Amino acid sequence: MDNNIKKRIYKTFYKFSFKTLPFGAVLSVIFVAIFVFLGFIIGLIGNTYSFSILDILLVTLVFAIISIIVEPYIYSYFINNLVLRSPRSSETGLESFIATGKIGRKPPFKGLMGIFRNLVLTLLIFITLFLASTFIASFIGTIEGTAIYPLYHEISLLDVNSATLVEDIEVLMEENLDAIYTVLTHATFAASFVSFYFLLHKISKNTIYYLAAGIMTTAASKFLRVVIRKVRKDNYKEYMGIYYGALWPLTLGYCIIYPSIYYLIYFLGPDNSLYSLIMISAILGILILYFAFYPIVCNTNEVIWHKYCDQVFTNYIEMGLESIKQARLASSFDAEMSLEEIDQIEKNLLQIKDHLVVISNEIKAREPLEDRSENKQNLEK
Repeated sequence: MDNNIKKRIYKTFYKFSFKTLPFGAVLSVIFVAIFVFLGFIIGLIGNTYSFSILDILLVTLVFAIISIIVEPYIYSYFINNLVLRSPRSSETGLESFIATGKIGRKPPFKGLMGIFRNLVLTLLIFITLFLASTFIASFIGTIEGTAIYPLYHEISLLDVNSATLVEDIEVLMEENLDAIYTVLTHATFAASFVSFYFLLHKISKNTIYYLAAGIMTTAASKFLRVVIRKVRKDNYKEYMGIYYGALWPLTLGYCIIYPSIYYLIYFLGPDNSLYSLIMISAILGILILYFAFYPIVCNTNEVIWHKYCDQVFTNYIEMGLESIKQARLASSFDAEMSLEEIDQIEKNLLQIKDHLVVISNEIKAREPLEDRSENKQNLEK
């Protein structure tokens, strides 16, 4: 990645941070409110010594609430960050941030990031890794000298034909709760560390959808995502080189800060703190920091958009024309859409093509992250 572009991404962030940090603060207040509410529920009904299905459901509820309440304001955050460098920069502020959030609840931006779908994937990844981690820990526990070895050893000495076998195992587990707690704490960390990074990565990578939807407003969200994924696939090495070339400091920060928050709470918090509270606290801390630096993600996606917007437009038209071709073939067997209607759709698409060429030329004519704000224009005068 060009170092000058990378410097511009971060320089732009620092320049307008006094404007964007309040947006992140609003989201932080929402996150804290959600955390306090759910933390209270977990404190009332949580199980101290096991990671139960209830804990998973509560964590899922955290993400579900975030997707419903916060997702529209992610769009608002992105748009206001974009407008800061436009001639309308003076219009940005908390009032515009709240107002633009209402637009994020409507098509084509509603659900465009696919956060709900990615939350489901995040949960599945978490459950899979948690089970895998506990299985590995169980295997390691059979090795003499490990913290949980005494429990396995004592269980192996029990009489499997005893009528009180289950009760005996429960007694042994009660006597070795600290060892069990340690194993499950590490398993929870490993699973949440990977799965939550996956979610943040998806949010960061999918931010570019907002730029495409803002221009191709009539395109279906699913079709738009397919178009951009094709561009990403066709230019994967260079595309992701720009992405990670700019965002690796945030990735490194995640790898340091998330474990730090998690284990600080684990070691310094109350003994045998609830797993869900430890994990959600770490997630909360990361979310607050992530959205404080979210404009860096936005700026990076703008640089990527500047480079590949012409390919996105080309793919959009070509895939649209291919769909029309398939519709013509289908019309021979199905009268659901007449040839006249198909011809009109094709005509509209070709008109859009000319419009997109103009827009692409305008985007390419400007420098990536070019500052056209009122302050910049006044200084030039």
